[in-house]
Amino acid sequence: MLSCKFLLLAALALVSLVSAEEIDFTGRYKMTVSDSDNYNALLKELDIGYFKRLAATNSNSEYVITQDKAAGTYTLQSITTFADSSVTFESGVTFKEARADGQTVDSTITIEGNKWTHVQAGNPTVTIERTFNGKVMM
Repeated sequence: MLSCKFLLLAALALVSLVSAEEIDFTGRYKMTVSDSDNYNALLKELDIGYFKRLAATNSNSEYVITQDKAAGTYTLQSITTFADSSVTFESGVTFKEARADGQTVDSTITIEGNKWTHVQAGNPTVTIERTFNGKVMM
């Protein structure tokens, strides 16, 4: 009976260790052509004009993610040919963000597993989902 209890406790400890493992999101991510289709739809929804959308989707885009473990925050930096932007956030905590359409909105980025859900509460409200698979952001 003792060995059965030991095995159960060991299994529970292993499950706790695996679920507590942190995903490393830090790094540089390039936007792919298939991503730009979704990006164009987002810009259109934000009422960005055709020529600005064309320029934005045909420019080189890159995202850089850094983490400040002591502060419990991430910084998401967007680097494009025409403009750069950066937001520093704590998962689940609302912050102010200047959006591509010129609005300043209340944004919240929530991290669950390998998925980031970025909600920009404005007119319109925009939800951006980023899924990470290794060093690929989709």
